[in-house]
Amino acid sequence: MFNKIFKYDFKFVFRLWWIYALITAGLALIGGALLRGIIEFITANIDNFLFYILAFLGFFTVIIGLCCFPLAAVIICLVRYYKNFYSDEGYLTFTLPVKRTSLLNSKILTFLLFEIMSVAVLIIDIYLILVIGIKGFHTELANLLPMLLDELKEIWNPSLTADVIIFPFLLLASALMGINLYYLCFTVGSVISKRYKVLAALGIYLGVSVAMSFIQQIISSFTISNLMFTSITYTEFATNGAEFTIYLGLMTLLYGGIAIGAYFINLHCIKNKLNLS
Repeated sequence: MFNKIFKYDFKFVFRLWWIYALITAGLALIGGALLRGIIEFITANIDNFLFYILAFLGFFTVIIGLCCFPLAAVIICLVRYYKNFYSDEGYLTFTLPVKRTSLLNSKILTFLLFEIMSVAVLIIDIYLILVIGIKGFHTELANLLPMLLDELKEIWNPSLTADVIIFPFLLLASALMGINLYYLCFTVGSVISKRYKVLAALGIYLGVSVAMSFIQQIISSFTISNLMFTSITYTEFATNGAEFTIYLGLMTLLYGGIAIGAYFINLHCIKNKLNLS
């Protein structure tokens, strides 16, 4: 049953998501052409103020459009969650012969997959902009990579190795925390307010965000604040980066703990507080 639910959730999000993904590809092509024009005009010392204004505004619009793409994916996933659980459709959803754990897990997995897919699309879009906009981009990249590798060899140390290992777990924990907090806020908002569910969820999320920012500042003050103020070069930062490694580890544990806590609180509320079945 989980596979069927996941298929429906995935198809619901994908039928809108792919349109936005296609739009971003078009924006990337436009952005690459604008970047190529700007570079060629600057190289040729062509003084055309109107072109520069329009080109920079157009390129800025492209960047804004690309930045909004992950937000669109988030909104689509939240709309799916809200409609499927807390609109009139929710009464039908919770009468299905399926565990509420499966319903929630399907939404989380769908959200996570589309976040990963959105990041992958953005990376491809940025690559298109650079390839189209910068003449001989691959040649420049081939010349730059050996230099970067040499720099990494000089500064590499156990702290950086630990950072590289921890960072993917930090990203995963952060993504799961965000997803579960979004869903929990909707659930709690639906429990405490029958009429203004979305507004209640938004208020709860803002409050949680402020609390999270405060906790993060506390952790930073005990780990990387001194390092950030005393390190001048990246080499010094990398050489004395144990504090940064501790910071990454603590934030990974914090995000993971919040994600797990939000998941089980949300599941408890869905099972016992909504009274939709």
